[in-house]
Amino acid sequence: LGPHLFGHRINIYIVHGGTVIIASLQFLTVGAGTTTDMSISTQYSMAAAEWVEIQVRQESGGALNVAAASAYSPEFMMTWLGRAS
Repeated sequence: LGPHLFGHRINIYIVHGGTVIIASLQFLTVGAGTTTDMSISTQYSMAAAEWVEIQVRQESGGALNVAAASAYSPEFMMTWLGRAS
């Protein structure tokens, strides 16, 4: 995926067990000097000792930083909803 006419693509993924993408979103940045806020969620049945990770990839051609703000970004959490039937 190359640069888009109006910006660059940023992809965010939730990856189960290091290999299986269980959720993904693609954003187009507005342009230089702007902030792109991202949020992703899903529900997925997991067993004990399984894990997920968040991966973010961008295609601007340069390094982009993640802006960190206390109790705002970046944050990641999981909720146990109960046993799968």
